[in-house]
Amino acid sequence: LGQIAQFGSVTGLEQLNQNFESLASSITSGQALQAGSLVGREILAPVDTAYLGAGGSVRGQVSLDQSSPQVTIRVTDEVGQLIRELPMGSSPPGPLNFTWDGLDDAGNYAPPGRYRIQVEAMQGDRAVDLQTNLFSKVESVNLSGSQGLTLNLAGLGSIAFNNVQQIY
Repeated sequence: LGQIAQFGSVTGLEQLNQNFESLASSITSGQALQAGSLVGREILAPVDTAYLGAGGSVRGQVSLDQSSPQVTIRVTDEVGQLIRELPMGSSPPGPLNFTWDGLDDAGNYAPPGRYRIQVEAMQGDRAVDLQTNLFSKVESVNLSGSQGLTLNLAGLGSIAFNNVQQIY
C-alpha cells in the first residue's frame, strides 16, 4: 500500500509540473502579445543613452526626491565629448520632464547617433547625478534568449520588458 501511495504521489507531481509549465507558457504568450502592440510606440525606460535621428530631439524625465536650486542636463557623444549643456534652473520635488532639441552649444544640429544624457541636481552643498529615464521608440520584440522578453529600441539595442515605466 505504501508503494502504491508513492506511485500516486509521483504521478500527481508530474501532472502538477506539466500544469505549471502550461501556465508559464500561457503567461509568456500573453506578455509577447502585449509587447507586440508596443512596436512603433514610444516607451519611457531607465536608460542614459538615447538615439538622435537626423533633425530629431530627445525627451526624458528625472525624478527629484527634494527641491533643487539648480538642475543641469549634459549631453555627451559616444567618446565623452560635451555636446550641449542645458541649465534647467530650479525645480521642485517630483518628476521633471526635459527635451534636448538636438542642437550643440554652437547652435548646429548634432549628427545622428547615440548620445549619453546626464542630469545633475544641486542638493544641499553637493551635486547629485539623477537616474535618467528616456523616451525610445520600440522597433521589435524578442521572446527568445536568456533574458526572457526584451524590447529592441531604435538605435539602442534591447532592454528587458519589465524595465518599461510608461508607454506612449
